Amino acid sequence: MNKDLLIALMQKDLSELNVMLEGIAEWKSVPSSINRLALSKAENIVASLQKLSEVKDEPKVEERQTEHIFDEAKKVLEPEIEETLICLEENLEQCVVVEEELIKEEADDNVQKSIVADMVDIQPSLNEVQQREMSVMDSVLDKNKVTDLIQSISLGDRFRFQRELFSNNGEEMMQAFHDLNAMNTIDEASAYLKKHFDWDMENESVKDFYAVLNRKF
Repeated sequence: MNKDLLIALMQKDLSELNVMLEGIAEWKSVPSSINRLALSKAENIVASLQKLSEVKDEPKVEERQTEHIFDEAKKVLEPEIEETLICLEENLEQCVVVEEELIKEEADDNVQKSIVADMVDIQPSLNEVQQREMSVMDSVLDKNKVTDLIQSISLGDRFRFQRELFSNNGEEMMQAFHDLNAMNTIDEASAYLKKHFDWDMENESVKDFYAVLNRKF
């Protein structure tokens, strides 16, 4: 192969390699496709240099003839070089876009992981939820709890209980309330009522009375 043609081919490969290096310098990582293409161009340059060393000196030719050969090589190679450079620039732009999208996806993924981690951190444990529920229930029970059975019963219920549970005996009912107020447990109160009164536990008034009694203990 002619020496001038080899030099023209090397210039073409060097131009393309230079364009790729400019793009590579701006990236954090080199895409594998661009890396392979750059290696290919470098290998072409090395191969051309080896062929150049093997080219024997040719007899001197007229200067015009040399220029003619070089011009012919340029005519053949320049359009190819220009087209290759345009393709390389387009590929580099695509690589930049892809890299930006990958960086954005990675950033979005990190944000999502951070949000999930924050949600896990602020999400209460099952034990905490149960403790809160128990605390709310205790609070409700404390608010509904009574210390004096007489004060907790409405006037209408007081007359109803006296009529239906204490045989319309007001003194007996008041004595029962006084004794129940002094007791400490529901078991103690139930035993007292079973001992002194033969009530039907299915009776609605009895159920209502026990409902009030449960609020005390």
